[in-house]
Amino acid sequence: MKNPNPTETFDIYPLIFASEFGRKDIVKLLLKQPNININIRDNLGLTALICAAENGKEDVIKLLLKQPDIDVNIQGNNDIIGYTALMWAAQNGFNKVVDLLLKQPRINVNAKTNEGGTALMFVAEKNHKEIARSLLKHPNININIQSRNKSTALIQAAMLGHKEIVEMLLKQKNIHINDQNNDGFTALMYAASKGYKDIVKLFLE
Repeated sequence: MKNPNPTETFDIYPLIFASEFGRKDIVKLLLKQPNININIRDNLGLTALICAAENGKEDVIKLLLKQPDIDVNIQGNNDIIGYTALMWAAQNGFNKVVDLLLKQPRINVNAKTNEGGTALMFVAEKNHKEIARSLLKHPNININIQSRNKSTALIQAAMLGHKEIVEMLLKQKNIHINDQNNDGFTALMYAASKGYKDIVKLFLE
């Protein structure tokens, strides 16, 4: 049998390509090969799972997650930002993909990018409310992680006027409402400076 993990000029791998474009039947075929490397990376350090998650390929992700050796926490090591599959799915608003990944017992829900961003920060920024709810239900979620510039999910949501996500975060028992970013701003300061009256009220309740 030929090698199912061939490298070509630009390190393109069949499993990664098939996963990225949602070719479920091809992925099934490749996964049956005894020597398939489920966690193989391309030249950007991306895996089949990362590429499928980035593009919302739910059926392919279900197949990949059934593989016992799948590493759900791999980060792109040469793609500058260093996203995991969960980060891509969260940022791009793929609710069902996020839910599939959160069910994995080894998922690192608090993984950080090269800039210190997390999946929760991304949904706070993008205003993906349903995904925010899913992340906040995870028992290991750390809602107070600060990025390289000391921003938090709460600061991001308040700065952009995302009231419902601010409200969700403020209901968390251990939320740090007074954390400041590198500019010296708290979440409340941003809400006040931008005139988000309803969000300011949430902080004052």
